[in-house]
Amino acid sequence: MLLTRILTALVLIPLVVWALLKLPPGGLAVLLGVVVALSAWEWAQFATRSQPLRAAYAVLLGVAVLALPLAGAPLAVAGVLLWLAMFGWLLAYPRGLRPGITQAPMRLALGAAILWLFAAAALALAAVDNGRVLVLLTLVLVWAMDVGGYFFGKRFGRRKLAPQVSPNKSWEGFAGGALLAAIVSLAGMPLLGLSGAGALQFALLGTLVAMASVVGDLTESMFKRQSGIKDSGALLPGHGGLLDRLDSTYAALPLMLAGWLLVPTP
Repeated sequence: MLLTRILTALVLIPLVVWALLKLPPGGLAVLLGVVVALSAWEWAQFATRSQPLRAAYAVLLGVAVLALPLAGAPLAVAGVLLWLAMFGWLLAYPRGLRPGITQAPMRLALGAAILWLFAAAALALAAVDNGRVLVLLTLVLVWAMDVGGYFFGKRFGRRKLAPQVSPNKSWEGFAGGALLAAIVSLAGMPLLGLSGAGALQFALLGTLVAMASVVGDLTESMFKRQSGIKDSGALLPGHGGLLDRLDSTYAALPLMLAGWLLVPTP
């Protein structure tokens, strides 16, 4: 399984880097529309098994990406509020808000909000100075958190992070992922042309975004557990579906947008 995951990553990573750095704005929007549509197809199974309904949901969200406004501050606030709500939902699981999460309309609405804000934040970040590099660096931070969490958790994991939602995750793995993300943040500062206070703030921001991205991962795990689903799909060998691979990124990009608006630039 690990070898399959690595081989898939070796194929996908160069394609992602090329798309982010070379595609024109319209091409990037179309690509994000496709990603959102495929993600929405997988998400809709949390609410319905009807393939026509899943397809309609996927097409609607995919097309909506092409008409997204690039509104920085309101978009950033919406992203922060959404993921704070998801964090609260995770803390309440499996009590508290559990009845609401079992309702199909609520699941579809939350999926639409998560995927819409992810795509909107990606486009908004890509439009700022060095924005394509910033989006790519955010993805690398998420990957670092994931890789560090996996290997540190395998080696040192003892205390469960969220046993009711994702029993394999540990606090030791979380700490290891955060450490690796901090190193990536420090290494990425020159790529963004940051120095002085801006550089230090970005190092902190990158680490915090990577840590908070785990909420995206746990949110998808919560929905899968409620729906009795192991993997969201089989599109990516060794990784499962797009939701399984991008769940952390759905949280990371809106939160990076919110933080970036506060980081001084040269």
